[in-house]
Amino acid sequence: MLYVAPMARWPLQNEITMIRQAVRIIQPHERRQLLLLVPAALGVAVLELAALASISPFIALVADPQRFRGHRAFRWAQEALGFTSTESTFLFMGLSILVLLVVSNAAGAVNTWVMLRFAWMRDASLSLRLLRSYLYRPYPFFFERNVTDLLRKSLLDVHYIAADVMWHLMSLVSRSFVIVLIVGALFVLQPMLACGAVAVFGGVYGSLFMFSRLWSTRSGRLHMIANAQRFVIANDALQGAKEVKLYRLEEPVLARFNQASVRASRAASNQILLAMLPRYALEAVAFGAMLVMMLYLLKTKHTFQGALPLLGVYMFAAMRLLPALQAVFAALSTTRYHSHVVDQVEKEFEGQEPQVVRNGPAAKMSFEDELRLEDIGFSYAGSSRPVLSHVSLCIKRGEWVSFVGPTGSGKSTLVDLMLGLLEPTSGTISIDGVPLTRDRHRAWQAQAGYVPQQIFLVDDTVAANICFGIAPEAVDRERMEKAARIAQVHDFVTNELEHGYATIVGDRGIRLSGGQRQRIGIARALYRAPQFLVLDEATSALDSATEHAFFEAMRAELGDCTFISITHRLATTRNFHRAYRLEGGAITGELPAEVAVG
Repeated sequence: MLYVAPMARWPLQNEITMIRQAVRIIQPHERRQLLLLVPAALGVAVLELAALASISPFIALVADPQRFRGHRAFRWAQEALGFTSTESTFLFMGLSILVLLVVSNAAGAVNTWVMLRFAWMRDASLSLRLLRSYLYRPYPFFFERNVTDLLRKSLLDVHYIAADVMWHLMSLVSRSFVIVLIVGALFVLQPMLACGAVAVFGGVYGSLFMFSRLWSTRSGRLHMIANAQRFVIANDALQGAKEVKLYRLEEPVLARFNQASVRASRAASNQILLAMLPRYALEAVAFGAMLVMMLYLLKTKHTFQGALPLLGVYMFAAMRLLPALQAVFAALSTTRYHSHVVDQVEKEFEGQEPQVVRNGPAAKMSFEDELRLEDIGFSYAGSSRPVLSHVSLCIKRGEWVSFVGPTGSGKSTLVDLMLGLLEPTSGTISIDGVPLTRDRHRAWQAQAGYVPQQIFLVDDTVAANICFGIAPEAVDRERMEKAARIAQVHDFVTNELEHGYATIVGDRGIRLSGGQRQRIGIARALYRAPQFLVLDEATSALDSATEHAFFEAMRAELGDCTFISITHRLATTRNFHRAYRLEGGAITGELPAEVAVG
């Protein structure tokens, strides 16, 4: 059998592929902005070249003034500028070169600021885009993904791409212009010396780069994995602080966190060493090259005065080239180090840019008559066992309907389908005869409310939690207090909390009891005046008297609201018109009238 060897990849092919990936991640208008930085970088390189070109004649003039006095151009310049002595000409040329250097450095500083600004603004825009893409994904997406991993990608990984990859990409282009122009000028001045310098420095940099490629990729992968582990361990420990303290798990948790942190830190320090390696190697090489260059120039020019101008040019060129070469090496090394991060974030964006509805739903769905479920079936992706099967139900506008059943019977999945958070695997859901299709979900959800058993609270005021997502200046105070009264939490807030609605509830509402958190969650749903309200075990932490008062207030204030409740307590169903039992993903019957009363 004939063996065909795989085509070899040329040295920088992987790096260029990674750079293309990083550029693909940003949006078209950002790519246009990036292109606009190229002429600015080229302009800075031209200024540096001009500064370099001015060095040689100035040093030559200082070294041998007599050589220039008979020169026609020199005499013309003196006459045109009105100089009467060689010293004044020296001073003028020196000041001109100084001004050129200052302008060149100032332009470089401004260009650096513009590049830094661009890179850090990409940190903001990429984070926003990635978080937006997550929030607009279908609800089942969050069943499959770890929230800590999503946060890490939205904040830390995006930061690496913006602050490291993007910055080094722009630095690579900018410094490449400087290198090409200065090396080109050196070839014009002295081809043999330029060839030798390129061979020496290029060989050293090339050897170090080829040596470090595999190490850099491996370190980047280890850093990404270890960082992910740190995020997960820290998040789990802080979220489960009660159990950690109860079972005295502080040290085991800290030991695991420390192991991941040490791995991440080692990988990061290895990368920094790799990026700085050429600097230490080339300082000795550059000094040795200068000695060889001096001997060569003295041999070819025969006098120190003849060698001095070229030697000064090469010294100035080395002063500019070494940092530029170092920046190029660091850019290529850093890009390869973060190649896994770039690859992962690009995959997150693939086909996931959402069509954002900025002004709310395009149209309202009418809900005047009924919500109908016909032969509904549902299975989660990757599961062969259906969660719901053959569920048919009709709920009239204004009805109160309760669902009871054991854990895992499909109650929460059923209400998620009613809310348009999930789509049925089989069967249809319709509102007033209109199918609840994907394009109508937002219009339906605009008039729906939902209160989960585990209430999500932010570390902010009671008012901010009730009016979650609403700008403080847009809050309707009267409407907020009405919702709090119906939820039976207004008296508690005004009488028992020191700052009333301005009281900070703490992280996840830690300063409140379970029942108080549930009532704030209920008030949040009621603030939006829903026409269809779902309580998913949302009164489980309330005592019987508070629960009864809540239902009475609901009947008095929101009599036309359709009310769906999931509960394990049969006593709760007495407040509803109908109550159904779910078992094994199917409705097995309606509870008797003495349990569910209308």
